[in-house]
Amino acid sequence: AGPRQIGERLAEVGRMTRQALADVKGWRVVEAVDEPTAITTLEPVDGADPQRVRAHLIAERGIVTTYAETLRAPFEMASPVLRASPHVDVTDGDLEQFAEALAAATDAV
Repeated sequence: AGPRQIGERLAEVGRMTRQALADVKGWRVVEAVDEPTAITTLEPVDGADPQRVRAHLIAERGIVTTYAETLRAPFEMASPVLRASPHVDVTDGDLEQFAEALAAATDAV
């Protein structure tokens, strides 16, 4: 696979991720579904703490996400966020498991 195919697949992964996470309670997907990137930004809407949720996902599920403070984009971000960036080989099943883990982590912390 060349760079074009990888780019196309990463855009597809992003669409899949944003669709899988769109209805997770307590979070809002920031990017449009068709944004051509695999990175998905999740903004808390009900007081979830992205840093604590990230720590819980790592400790309890071995899932690595990125915690981003408002300092990363002070004119664009109103609150800290959580970012997910799945690999090119992610499956719908993997994303369903991640959505369930995110919901459980949000409830746990």
